[in-house]
Amino acid sequence: MTGILAQEDGGRLRVFAAHNYWKRAEKCWVERVSLMEGTRDEFLHGATSLAWRTIYETAPCLPIKGEGARRGTPFCGHFSGGRLVMLDADTVLLSVGDFGFNGVASKRMLSQDMSAGYGKTIAIHVASGTSEIFSLGNRNPQGLYRDPNGVIWDTEHGPRGGDELNIIKRVRASTGWAWMRRASSRPSISGMCISRTARSNERSARAASVIADRASGPPSTQRTRIPQPCSCCSRMSRLVWLSSTTRTRVPTSR
Repeated sequence: MTGILAQEDGGRLRVFAAHNYWKRAEKCWVERVSLMEGTRDEFLHGATSLAWRTIYETAPCLPIKGEGARRGTPFCGHFSGGRLVMLDADTVLLSVGDFGFNGVASKRMLSQDMSAGYGKTIAIHVASGTSEIFSLGNRNPQGLYRDPNGVIWDTEHGPRGGDELNIIKRVRASTGWAWMRRASSRPSISGMCISRTARSNERSARAASVIADRASGPPSTQRTRIPQPCSCCSRMSRLVWLSSTTRTRVPTSR
Protein backbone atom coordinates (compact mmCIF):
# COMPACT_ATOMS: atom_id res chain seq x y z
CA MET A 1 0.00 0.00 0.00
CA THR A 2 1.50 3.33 -1.04
CA GLY A 3 -1.39 5.69 -0.31
CA ILE A 4 -4.97 5.81 0.90
CA LEU A 5 -7.67 8.48 0.66
CA ALA A 6 -11.23 8.66 1.99
CA GLN A 7 -13.96 10.84 0.46
CA GLU A 8 -17.33 11.34 2.13
CA ASP A 9 -20.35 12.78 0.35
CA GLY A 10 -23.46 12.83 2.46
CA GLY A 11 -24.12 9.30 3.61
CA ARG A 12 -21.83 7.68 1.04
CA LEU A 13 -18.15 6.95 1.46
CA ARG A 14 -15.38 6.25 -1.05
CA VAL A 15 -12.03 4.76 -0.11
CA PHE A 16 -9.19 4.95 -2.66
CA ALA A 17 -6.08 2.82 -2.23
CA ALA A 18 -2.88 3.10 -4.28
CA HIS A 19 -0.73 -0.02 -4.31
CA ASN A 20 1.76 -2.00 -6.34
CA TYR A 21 0.32 -5.06 -8.05
CA TRP A 22 2.26 -8.10 -9.25
CA LYS A 23 0.96 -9.76 -12.42
CA ARG A 24 2.00 -13.34 -11.94
CA ALA A 25 1.30 -14.60 -15.44
CA GLU A 26 3.22 -11.75 -17.09
CA LYS A 27 5.91 -11.61 -14.37
CA CYS A 28 5.79 -7.85 -14.08
CA TRP A 29 4.23 -5.19 -11.86
CA VAL A 30 2.12 -2.05 -12.13
CA GLU A 31 0.86 0.58 -9.74
CA ARG A 32 -2.90 0.50 -9.26
CA VAL A 33 -5.61 2.60 -7.70
CA SER A 34 -8.47 0.56 -6.28
CA LEU A 35 -11.80 1.92 -5.07
CA MET A 36 -14.33 0.70 -2.53
CA GLU A 37 -17.55 2.65 -2.12
CA GLY A 38 -20.74 2.29 -0.15
CA THR A 39 -22.80 3.87 2.59
CA ARG A 40 -21.42 4.83 5.97
CA ASP A 41 -23.48 2.07 7.63
CA GLU A 42 -22.11 -0.54 5.21
CA PHE A 43 -18.57 0.39 6.16
CA LEU A 44 -19.31 0.54 9.87
CA HIS A 45 -20.95 -2.89 9.85
CA GLY A 46 -18.52 -4.53 7.40
CA ALA A 47 -21.15 -5.35 4.80
CA THR A 48 -20.21 -8.24 2.52
CA SER A 49 -21.46 -6.25 -0.46
CA LEU A 50 -18.42 -3.96 -0.25
CA ALA A 51 -15.74 -4.86 -2.77
CA TRP A 52 -12.64 -3.36 -4.34
CA ARG A 53 -12.51 -2.49 -8.02
CA THR A 54 -9.61 -1.20 -10.08
CA ILE A 55 -10.07 2.30 -11.51
CA TYR A 56 -6.52 2.84 -12.80
CA GLU A 57 -3.26 1.03 -13.39
CA THR A 58 0.00 2.21 -14.88
CA ALA A 59 1.41 1.03 -18.17
CA PRO A 60 3.57 -0.61 -19.29
CA CYS A 61 3.87 -3.53 -16.90
CA LEU A 62 7.47 -3.44 -15.57
CA PRO A 63 9.51 -6.66 -15.52
CA ILE A 64 12.04 -7.67 -12.85
CA LYS A 65 14.25 -9.61 -15.25
CA GLY A 66 14.93 -10.04 -18.94
CA GLU A 67 14.35 -7.52 -21.70
CA GLY A 68 13.19 -4.17 -20.38
CA ALA A 69 14.24 -4.74 -16.76
CA ARG A 70 16.39 -2.17 -14.96
CA ARG A 71 19.97 -2.87 -13.89
CA GLY A 72 20.77 -3.30 -10.21
CA THR A 73 17.78 -3.57 -7.87
CA PRO A 74 14.98 -4.83 -10.14
CA PHE A 75 12.07 -3.48 -8.06
CA CYS A 76 12.51 -0.03 -6.49
CA GLY A 77 9.31 0.16 -4.51
CA HIS A 78 10.56 3.20 -2.59
CA PHE A 79 10.31 5.12 -5.88
CA SER A 80 6.62 4.36 -6.25
CA GLY A 81 5.09 7.66 -5.12
CA GLY A 82 1.50 6.56 -4.73
CA ARG A 83 0.05 9.62 -2.98
CA LEU A 84 -3.58 10.59 -3.57
CA VAL A 85 -5.50 13.85 -3.40
CA MET A 86 -8.93 14.95 -4.68
CA LEU A 87 -8.90 17.52 -7.49
CA ASP A 88 -12.69 17.78 -7.47
CA ALA A 89 -15.64 15.66 -6.40
CA ASP A 90 -15.05 13.11 -9.18
CA THR A 91 -11.34 13.38 -9.97
CA VAL A 92 -8.48 11.98 -7.93
CA LEU A 93 -4.82 12.85 -8.52
CA LEU A 94 -2.19 10.13 -8.17
CA SER A 95 1.57 10.66 -7.93
CA VAL A 96 3.69 7.94 -9.55
CA GLY A 97 7.47 7.63 -9.29
CA ASP A 98 9.70 6.34 -12.07
CA PHE A 99 10.73 3.19 -10.10
CA GLY A 100 14.33 3.89 -11.10
CA PHE A 101 13.68 3.59 -14.85
CA ASN A 102 15.61 6.79 -15.47
CA GLY A 103 17.55 6.13 -18.67
CA VAL A 104 20.71 5.31 -16.70
CA ALA A 105 19.78 2.13 -14.83
CA SER A 106 17.41 1.28 -17.69
CA LYS A 107 17.15 1.84 -21.42
CA ARG A 108 13.91 3.80 -21.08
CA MET A 109 13.48 7.16 -19.35
CA LEU A 110 9.89 6.62 -18.28
CA SER A 111 9.35 10.03 -16.69
CA GLN A 112 9.69 11.69 -20.12
CA ASP A 113 7.76 9.00 -22.03
CA MET A 114 4.22 10.16 -22.77
CA SER A 115 3.13 6.57 -23.42
CA ALA A 116 4.12 5.49 -19.89
CA GLY A 117 2.35 6.19 -16.61
CA TYR A 118 5.53 6.42 -14.53
CA GLY A 119 7.28 9.58 -13.35
CA LYS A 120 3.99 11.44 -13.63
CA THR A 121 1.01 12.74 -11.73
CA ILE A 122 -2.16 11.22 -13.16
CA ALA A 123 -5.67 12.67 -13.02
CA ILE A 124 -8.19 9.83 -12.71
CA HIS A 125 -11.82 10.55 -13.57
CA VAL A 126 -13.80 8.13 -11.45
CA ALA A 127 -17.20 8.30 -13.17
CA SER A 128 -15.91 7.79 -16.71
CA GLY A 129 -13.03 5.49 -15.81
CA THR A 130 -10.64 7.58 -17.90
CA SER A 131 -7.31 9.14 -16.93
CA GLU A 132 -4.88 11.73 -18.24
CA ILE A 133 -1.35 12.95 -17.56
CA PHE A 134 -1.43 15.91 -15.19
CA SER A 135 2.35 16.47 -15.05
CA LEU A 136 5.46 14.60 -16.12
CA GLY A 137 9.14 14.61 -15.26
CA ASN A 138 8.62 13.48 -11.65
CA ARG A 139 11.21 11.29 -9.95
CA ASN A 140 9.89 10.20 -6.58
CA PRO A 141 6.86 12.30 -5.55
CA GLN A 142 6.18 11.23 -1.96
CA GLY A 143 4.03 14.15 -0.83
CA LEU A 144 0.90 15.52 -2.49
CA TYR A 145 -1.36 18.25 -1.10
CA ARG A 146 -4.16 20.49 -2.38
CA ASP A 147 -4.31 23.72 -0.40
CA PRO A 148 -7.51 25.73 0.30
CA ASN A 149 -6.86 27.82 -2.84
CA GLY A 150 -6.77 24.72 -5.02
CA VAL A 151 -2.99 24.84 -5.58
CA ILE A 152 -1.36 21.41 -5.88
CA TRP A 153 1.88 21.02 -3.92
CA ASP A 154 4.33 18.16 -4.41
CA THR A 155 7.35 17.08 -2.38
CA GLU A 156 9.93 15.02 -4.19
CA HIS A 157 13.17 13.26 -3.26
CA GLY A 158 16.27 14.23 -5.22
CA PRO A 159 18.90 11.73 -6.43
CA ARG A 160 21.61 12.94 -4.02
CA GLY A 161 19.75 15.00 -1.48
CA GLY A 162 18.18 18.13 -2.85
CA ASP A 163 14.60 17.26 -1.97
CA GLU A 164 12.10 19.60 -3.62
CA LEU A 165 8.87 21.42 -2.90
CA ASN A 166 7.04 22.14 -6.17
CA ILE A 167 3.79 23.59 -7.40
CA ILE A 168 2.22 21.21 -9.90
CA LYS A 169 0.19 22.87 -12.64
CA ARG A 170 -2.21 21.19 -15.02
CA VAL A 171 -0.07 21.36 -18.13
CA ARG A 172 1.82 18.79 -20.11
CA ALA A 173 5.11 20.54 -19.48
CA SER A 174 7.90 18.47 -17.98
CA THR A 175 9.01 19.25 -14.44
CA GLY A 176 12.55 18.19 -15.32
CA TRP A 177 13.50 14.67 -14.30
CA ALA A 178 15.53 12.88 -15.59
CA TRP A 179 17.16 15.64 -17.66
CA MET A 180 19.38 18.15 -15.92
CA ARG A 181 17.26 20.24 -13.62
CA ARG A 182 17.43 23.96 -13.96
CA ALA A 183 15.37 26.72 -12.40
CA SER A 184 13.67 27.50 -15.70
CA SER A 185 12.46 23.93 -16.15
CA ARG A 186 10.52 23.78 -12.90
CA PRO A 187 7.05 25.17 -12.18
CA SER A 188 7.12 28.74 -10.89
CA ILE A 189 6.42 29.46 -7.24
CA SER A 190 5.61 32.66 -5.37
CA GLY A 191 8.89 33.56 -3.77
CA MET A 192 12.49 32.87 -4.64
CA CYS A 193 14.03 29.94 -6.47
CA ILE A 194 17.68 29.19 -5.80
CA SER A 195 19.36 26.93 -8.35
CA ARG A 196 22.66 25.39 -7.42
CA THR A 197 23.14 24.70 -11.09
CA ALA A 198 23.07 28.44 -11.78
CA ARG A 199 25.69 28.99 -9.10
CA SER A 200 27.84 26.20 -10.52
CA ASN A 201 27.56 27.67 -14.01
CA GLU A 202 28.62 31.07 -12.65
CA ARG A 203 31.68 29.53 -10.99
CA SER A 204 32.54 27.66 -14.17
CA ALA A 205 32.29 30.88 -16.19
CA ARG A 206 34.65 32.67 -13.78
CA ALA A 207 37.07 29.75 -13.97
CA ALA A 208 37.01 29.85 -17.77
CA SER A 209 37.72 33.59 -17.67
CA VAL A 210 40.72 33.06 -15.40
CA ILE A 211 42.10 30.33 -17.67
CA ALA A 212 41.60 32.50 -20.77
CA ASP A 213 43.43 35.42 -19.11
CA ARG A 214 46.32 33.16 -18.23
CA ALA A 215 46.55 31.80 -21.75
CA SER A 216 46.53 35.24 -23.42
CA GLY A 217 48.53 37.27 -20.92
CA PRO A 218 52.20 37.24 -19.87
CA PRO A 219 53.51 34.58 -17.51
CA SER A 220 52.81 35.36 -13.91
CA THR A 221 54.11 33.93 -10.70
CA GLN A 222 50.97 34.95 -8.86
CA ARG A 223 48.82 32.00 -7.89
CA THR A 224 45.18 32.57 -8.82
CA ARG A 225 42.47 30.53 -7.12
CA ILE A 226 40.13 29.00 -9.71
CA PRO A 227 36.54 28.68 -8.42
CA GLN A 228 35.43 25.08 -8.17
CA PRO A 229 31.98 23.83 -9.16
CA CYS A 230 29.62 23.03 -6.35
CA SER A 231 30.34 19.46 -5.24
CA CYS A 232 26.65 18.64 -5.04
CA CYS A 233 25.98 19.77 -8.61
CA SER A 234 26.29 16.55 -10.54
CA ARG A 235 24.25 15.64 -13.61
CA MET A 236 21.05 16.10 -11.63
CA SER A 237 21.28 19.52 -10.00
CA ARG A 238 19.64 20.39 -6.74
CA LEU A 239 16.93 22.97 -6.31
CA VAL A 240 15.74 24.65 -3.19
CA TRP A 241 12.36 26.37 -3.31
CA LEU A 242 11.72 29.13 -0.82
CA SER A 243 8.42 30.93 -0.44
CA SER A 244 8.51 34.57 0.64
CA THR A 245 4.82 34.70 1.48
CA THR A 246 3.43 31.66 3.26
CA ARG A 247 4.73 28.40 4.61
CA THR A 248 2.66 25.36 3.76
CA ARG A 249 3.27 22.08 5.48
CA VAL A 250 3.30 19.25 2.95
CA PRO A 251 3.08 15.61 4.10
CA THR A 252 6.12 13.60 3.09
CA SER A 253 7.75 10.31 3.93
CA ARG A 254 10.64 8.32 2.65
